[in-house]
Amino acid sequence: MIAEGIKYLISACKAERFDVNELPYSDKTLNLITPPYSHSVDVDTLLAIESLVGLGLDGCLEKETFVHIEDFRTVHVKAIKADRFGHRQHFIKAEITESCPFRFGQFHDPESFIIALNTCFVETGELKSLIALASGLTAENVSIAEDDGISQKATLRSGVSLKTQKKIEPKIKLQPYRTFREVEQPASMFLLRLRNSAEGQPPACALFEADGGAWKIEAVKNIAKWFKGKIANVVS
Repeated sequence: MIAEGIKYLISACKAERFDVNELPYSDKTLNLITPPYSHSVDVDTLLAIESLVGLGLDGCLEKETFVHIEDFRTVHVKAIKADRFGHRQHFIKAEITESCPFRFGQFHDPESFIIALNTCFVETGELKSLIALASGLTAENVSIAEDDGISQKATLRSGVSLKTQKKIEPKIKLQPYRTFREVEQPASMFLLRLRNSAEGQPPACALFEADGGAWKIEAVKNIAKWFKGKIANVVS
């Protein structure tokens, strides 16, 4: 009985091959034993990628690797060739840890709006004009006179008797900080809206994204442009 049991166990462990419709089958599952791999080094700047590739991190040589730009916030450095186990070494991952803090699509009081504009956007002529407009909004000197859903007109009061109307341009091109700081921040169109607040309070301001997300494609192009001349193989 013991001998028969041993023979049964041996036969149960042995893989058998069968041919069905001229195709080979096995009654056992074979699992490939693969060696462990080192984890990628996580950074948050493109300059760190350039430095680590220059150091040859874990055999990360420029001619044997490529830069994969996943999107506007994530970049990888991987081996060009997979090893004999079918795995591709992942050397470096760069990812922005903080996204643009400006809250698009929400109304802000003028003071908060001005602070956010000064801290979350690249300084341009359009930004200066927008800050100047927001700086002039007070409860006493402005009211929304006309609004057709696209453009707005604000009635500005100076002193007691003088009143003028200023048309608020509906769209404005701005450059928020939305991708890696080493590259040029993509410009895109935003819809500016003003909304009357409670009595005695200045109008609230809001910016709505109005480019359909095209800035993300531009950001990827800018990242690829930054790597040009630094690392040969770039894929976006």
